Amino acid sequence: MSDATRHVTVSMVYNYRRRDLRNGLASRLGIRDKSVPEKRLRISKIGLDVSDYEIEDLLKSMGHEIKYSKTFDTKEERVVVVEFKDESVLREVVEKYQGYELNGGKVFVEVFERRPARGRPVARPPRRGGRGGKSFRSGRRSPERSAEQLDSELEQYLQGK
Repeated sequence: MSDATRHVTVSMVYNYRRRDLRNGLASRLGIRDKSVPEKRLRISKIGLDVSDYEIEDLLKSMGHEIKYSKTFDTKEERVVVVEFKDESVLREVVEKYQGYELNGGKVFVEVFERRPARGRPVARPPRRGGRGGKSFRSGRRSPERSAEQLDSELEQYLQGK
């Protein structure tokens, strides 16, 4: 199979897969559609004196099955991000726990959408030929030094000259 034919085949498979995800077949195939944002709950303004066990008790007292939770510490406060298996309970939890008092401080609860992370750019090695191997500043390579020259430079550096 030639490279052009293989590229077209791979491209077609990719396009069909994306179309399947767009048309809602992803859930039937067991594939999660990453273009749909997840709704999560952010609980902030938690005092630094609140222990992990107290936060865990707070989450258990919400009475809903938790899919994901993570605690972040900053200089001023602790923040907890929670995702429930059932997104329909978010508004109920916000209303119930907004202004909830925890160790003398009132917490702030809000719903936010988690967007899927975009891929980071991949660092590629320089191409051979062209301008990849040359220094961009001078336009030419520095002359290579012999082992004796490098040893003398090292001696000078170590002696502080």
